[in-house]
Amino acid sequence: MGLQNIKTGARVTYEPGDGEITIRRNGAPQVLKTRANFDPKDIGSDHNFVLKEGTGVWKVDHATAPEITAAAGIDPATGKPRLEFIENPVLAALKTTEMLLDLNLFHSRAAWPSPPDKTYIV
Repeated sequence: MGLQNIKTGARVTYEPGDGEITIRRNGAPQVLKTRANFDPKDIGSDHNFVLKEGTGVWKVDHATAPEITAAAGIDPATGKPRLEFIENPVLAALKTTEMLLDLNLFHSRAAWPSPPDKTYIV
């Protein structure tokens, strides 16, 4: 999710939580307590926040793919972004398969029974 300052246009990416939101800046989280009436998923709603990026009214919005990637930060071991967005459906399916195999999740190894034989009228 994202917040956009109505006055300055500054944007931040956040993760909703229970009574708080976690602002993400280059992988470094900052927890911000919220009021009970704050619905972090209410797109288009306006709220007053005091953030490093500015004080004032912030509008709840969807975060874009580049904002989410930047918020996750860079992996220090590889020097590459921690997240990568794949728009090609074939590559997305392959990445999903790799993820499932990394989690040791496999398809069913038991075969379905053969369908019963059909009788034909000749």
